[in-house]
Amino acid sequence: MNKITYLILMLTLCFSCNNFKRENKTTIQGVSNLKGNTIAISGFENNSICDIGKEYNLKTDGKNHFQTVVNIDHFSTPWLEAGTGTRNAISRQIYLFPGENLDITINESETIFKGEGAERNNLYSIIENKGFLISQLIHPLMYKKISMEKYLEKLKNFKDKRHQILVEYRKENSLKKEFVDFYNIQTEIQYRNLIVAAFSHSFYTGNKDVNLFKQFKNEIAVENYTNDKWVNFSEYIDNLRNYIFYVKGMEINKTSKNIDYFKSIQIALIDSLKGKSQEFALAEFICSDLNDGKYDSLEINVFNKLTNTDLAKATVENAIDKFHQKEYLIGKPIHKEFAQTLLADTTNRQLSFESMLKSYRGNIVYMEIWSLACGHCRKAMPTSRKLEKELAKLPIKFVYLNTDKYNENLWDDIFRASLTRNNNYRLINGSYSRLNKFMNSTMVPWYLLFDKDGNLLSFNAEEPYSIKDTLIKLSK
Repeated sequence: MNKITYLILMLTLCFSCNNFKRENKTTIQGVSNLKGNTIAISGFENNSICDIGKEYNLKTDGKNHFQTVVNIDHFSTPWLEAGTGTRNAISRQIYLFPGENLDITINESETIFKGEGAERNNLYSIIENKGFLISQLIHPLMYKKISMEKYLEKLKNFKDKRHQILVEYRKENSLKKEFVDFYNIQTEIQYRNLIVAAFSHSFYTGNKDVNLFKQFKNEIAVENYTNDKWVNFSEYIDNLRNYIFYVKGMEINKTSKNIDYFKSIQIALIDSLKGKSQEFALAEFICSDLNDGKYDSLEINVFNKLTNTDLAKATVENAIDKFHQKEYLIGKPIHKEFAQTLLADTTNRQLSFESMLKSYRGNIVYMEIWSLACGHCRKAMPTSRKLEKELAKLPIKFVYLNTDKYNENLWDDIFRASLTRNNNYRLINGSYSRLNKFMNSTMVPWYLLFDKDGNLLSFNAEEPYSIKDTLIKLSK
């Protein structure tokens, strides 16, 4: 090869590399006409099993403009949040391909998209206006604003309505095939998610008015909930976990004698699932347990025997390493990532986790990290209140950290759900707080226990139902 040919080849390669890098740079810019000057874009996940993902926090300039450039190498579905802390705060998913330049105008009544990628994002605005975002169906059920019967009626039409909206939209708008495929898969996954949400709601409320197993007997078979082609969708992995927990595990528990509920879940994981879906589901369960401080050697041994997928293996290995790091924290003063996590109290005054914890010095601190959307969290609150009353004369404080994104208008909902106005705080950055990132967990509820000097005793404390004796012993 002569020097000229070599030089041309190298220039071509450099040009190609530069183009490749430039294609990965996606620009998000626009104007926010809401109060507050912070825009958050979060949830750039690379791992469907266990990944908090990146978050970008932007400040608007004097003309309310914002802009950022993010590096993504695949289709991404992060969350856009604006007006945080105000009555008109918005939180919505946006849909991005690498290399695009998306322009967003955020108003009180609507969010307008222009530029590259606007078509698919405007599609979801139509879906929202028609009431067929998944959250628009699940949240009213969770907050008891609609009956189970009305919820199930809307659920039946979900897939048909979503497909119909897409067909009508494509008559006048061009959409990439990759996105259309994503939309159709997302619709299928979310339909199954809506079914599982009904089972979950029934589980936590004890609602037996509707026999869900009978009503959905043709739709809750394992083969209807598993598809190895979907394992890279975090929604699929989350839904698979909930399906095993609230549907399949419950079904095995009800039909098998002398098998407790959690054993039923293990049976469902090991015997009911197959292929990559089983590998990813097992990995997700193991990661969740490790994040909660539970090292299940049986589950891990089964996983190691079954798993051939590098991503699943690496994810579990990382979670085990993180587990050992957390174990090292026990009995020590709080880590700086705990200490520097930003909170807001009920007057919306900002403070650090460290200063909050110091205010309870001399008391055992039993702390729950929770969310309004968590049925299990809300169900435990009456037990916490009863226990708090029983132990009122002892140096014990019950403290609550809410992960719902900081918004002053949610305090009334928090007071109602927690059944108290005392010792409530908000994590300013929600599930993307320094605490959550350090602990590598967005799961709720999550109970922490601190001694009278503020040292960490447990990052996986018992739930209110069983911790009474432990608290009494520690308080002496």
